[in-house]
Formats: sequence, structure tokens, C-alpha cells
Amino acid sequence: MIFYEIELLSIPKISHACSVDTDRYKNRFDKEKDFLEISVIENGNIIFDHDDGRKETASIRMTTPILSDMACNTYFCGPGRQRHTTVGVRASYTLRRYDSEDGLDIEYFRKKTRDNGTILLPYHETIDGIFDDVVNIIRKISSLNLAHDARGKLSALGQWFVLAGMMTDFVMKKIDVDPAVSPSEHLYISKACRYIDRFYAQKITVSEIAEHLNISEGYLHRMFRQVKNMGVLEYINKRRVSVAIDLINNQHLSLKEAAYNVGINEPAYMSRLFKKVTGLCYNEYFGNKEVP
Repeated sequence: MIFYEIELLSIPKISHACSVDTDRYKNRFDKEKDFLEISVIENGNIIFDHDDGRKETASIRMTTPILSDMACNTYFCGPGRQRHTTVGVRASYTLRRYDSEDGLDIEYFRKKTRDNGTILLPYHETIDGIFDDVVNIIRKISSLNLAHDARGKLSALGQWFVLAGMMTDFVMKKIDVDPAVSPSEHLYISKACRYIDRFYAQKITVSEIAEHLNISEGYLHRMFRQVKNMGVLEYINKRRVSVAIDLINNQHLSLKEAAYNVGINEPAYMSRLFKKVTGLCYNEYFGNKEVP
């Protein structure tokens, strides 16, 4: 997992909070000093085209912070629409980027987040466990920030700190690893998950992922069981069903159409997989919607 350690040097001031829903999203960021934005993607991918030549894709249910070290163009390349919910603040801060979880001193982060007003933000990370809560908090910030009185503004800022705390807790749980699992094994799993997040819509196999990591399939399976408490295929299927649910809810696709978009070409198999992952059949999960 990639994440940022941010030490606030001043009280943040909310600059914007909103949901963006468009088929023509594009933006530009130029290492803007004292600017910090937290966004989560609800629909459609966002491409990050960095000035240093890196190109990244942030997909559904990922968090996508914008910080003062980033110079890039961002855009949506369809089809359909792109929607993300976002909040930006102005504040003086220092930051440090961590590109892996290898060799981290967890006691250092416990002390920093406890005593120094330090927050931790995940970078292009799927946040399934807290996604809905994060979206709701940002929407609440947006509503409160429209108030013309001091109470509303202060309440909005208070909710921003709740959001920052939730993000920090998310990162801490990720890096506070089981000592029985080596840092290198956690790194392998992190890379495997990023690979799956990128290619879940294709017919990826466990052998392909293992080859990408230059390890054996058996070793990958054992690590996944130990770290994620599930198999590799189970993780892939949960990711596909999660994205399919978003497509059905947000783009009003049928189950068959959503299945094609997540790499499953057999609707009957998608129906079985849906029930296996959610515990409910399609009609039970979506109420009045009918299976096409």
C-alpha cells in the first residue's frame, strides 16, 4: 500500500466539498502549496497522467488524494459517466510518502498520530470497508459548509477531522501487520491486490498473478490465506461483484451488462457468483429490480 504521512501545521480551512458527475471530467494539478484534497470514486475510472511520465488509473471505490507534491493531468475516458465525491482544504503541512509497507516502525506511527496531529492518507487504495461512510461524511461536509453561520462552518470542519481520523485508522490497520507474516509477504499481497484492481475486468488467472510477482502459485495462495483470510479467486470474485453492484446502482446496467463489464461473459455464472458473495440472489439484493 502507498500512503502519505501528513503533519498539519495550521488549522485547515475547507475550500470545497461536492460530488462531481460528468462525462467530460478533466483537471490539472501543479504541486499546489498548502492544498489537500480527499476524493473517492463512485463511478468511472480517473486517469492520472503525471508530468514525470507515470500514468495511473484510479477505479471505483478507491480513494484519490491530491497533495502538494503532485503535478499531473487527470481525466475520464468513458464510456458512461464519471462520478467522484471530494473535499479540499487549505492548510500548511509537511508530508512524506511511503511507497510500501516494508520495514515500517508501527510504534513511530502510533506516537505521531497520537501526539503530533499527524494524519495518514492512503493513495489510490480500495477502501471497501469504509467506502460508504467516507462518501456520507464528505456529503455531510458539503451540506454543512454551505451554512452562512459559524456553527455550520465549524461543524463541517469537525466532520473533516472525523474523515481524516477514519483514513488514518484505515492506514494504521493496514500497516499494523501480523508479526507472523513477513514484511516482504505483505508487500507481495499488496502488489497482487493492485494487479487485481487493475485487471479484474479481464480473464486474469492465479498463475498470471504469480508470474507477475515472480513467485509460485502455491506460495501466493498460502500468503493470501494468511493475510487476507481468503483465497485469491475469492478476492477476485468479491472485487468483481463489488464493482458490478456499483455499475447496477450508478449506471443502471442490467446484471448481464454489469457482468460483461467485470470480465464475466456468462450471466448464469454471474448470478451464482452474486449470491455466493453477497448471500442473496439478485432480486433479494435489489428489491424490485428484475433479473434481465
